[in-house]
Amino acid sequence: MNTLTPQALPRSRAIIGVVGLTVATGVIAVALIRAAGPLAAFEPETGTLANDAVVQTVTGASGGSVVQFSMGTAVNPTPVPSTTPSTNTYPAAGTVGYRGTTSALTTIASAAAAPAGTYYDTQYGYLQVNADNITLDHVYIKGCLDFYGSGTLTVTNSVIEGGYGTWCGVNSRADGAIVKISDSTIRWKPGSVPGLNNGAGGIKAMGGTIFQLQRNEITGFADGIHVAGPNNVIEYNYIHDLALTGTTEADASHNDGLQVFYAPNLILRFNRIDLNGFDGTHQNAALFFQGDSFTTPQIYGNYFNGGGYVVRMDPNVINAAFYDNTFANLVAGQWGYYDIMTGATFTRWANNKTSSGQAVNYP
Repeated sequence: MNTLTPQALPRSRAIIGVVGLTVATGVIAVALIRAAGPLAAFEPETGTLANDAVVQTVTGASGGSVVQFSMGTAVNPTPVPSTTPSTNTYPAAGTVGYRGTTSALTTIASAAAAPAGTYYDTQYGYLQVNADNITLDHVYIKGCLDFYGSGTLTVTNSVIEGGYGTWCGVNSRADGAIVKISDSTIRWKPGSVPGLNNGAGGIKAMGGTIFQLQRNEITGFADGIHVAGPNNVIEYNYIHDLALTGTTEADASHNDGLQVFYAPNLILRFNRIDLNGFDGTHQNAALFFQGDSFTTPQIYGNYFNGGGYVVRMDPNVINAAFYDNTFANLVAGQWGYYDIMTGATFTRWANNKTSSGQAVNYP
């Protein structure tokens, strides 16, 4: 993989060409380990033998004998199926998010069910978190989770369902807040869609929030995740089946899988962002940088699908590392794999390819 000196990029439209495959030769290191065999020079003397050990006569040994230990029977453990993605790859569909049933969760859909430090608004259907620090585990929130605290919100093994009167799934408002969400599903209420001109993300930062998002499923909203804070780590998430609302340029949803408004030091790795192609009206981009201060983002190991351009970047993307990403093959009507504005710079662009193995070359 080549390391690129930061340089300005010309405005580019589509990368569709085919290049030769690069074959990386791996090196296998074999370590030879010396281990005791079935005969070991331990003298039995007058001790008591156990675990199928027996005495063998050996000329020259002290006392004329040694102990022979049983080799035992090899045990092959039964493989345990895993629903978590393999390390260093984007997840397959249906392997991340909350994997249990909602009946196993504590439902929060009323003021009486609201945990300490929170308030549930029954008129508009949202759970407002006023506490600075709170952990929500194995909950089923029917409504938006709106975090006003300035500390840390932690959500694990849960379902958060928008569509009960407000526009959001998870919303964070305070500068400097930390939101940790893992192994959870953030979805719009099944059987309904967001209203026209509701462009909210399933997970959205309104303040300078630091997101730590792992192994989540985000679906049914107009957008997947909205990032607006420093030092975000977003990994192993599955964003898919976003809501296609509106029928004209003026009111269409213009879906983005992940839209970045402000994100110094972003780490975006091993995510599956799937907009299901491009219908000419709705899907904007699987990954969209639009705003300011996108310094040193690291974007690697992801799967991107859909949008007029699959990846779009403003000139304020500076010293980005973009490598080992997979782009779904373009479909009819798409304009290209990326649209990168003049002024954006990269320290690394390597091993990006289509799902059929074609190289997506450095602009």
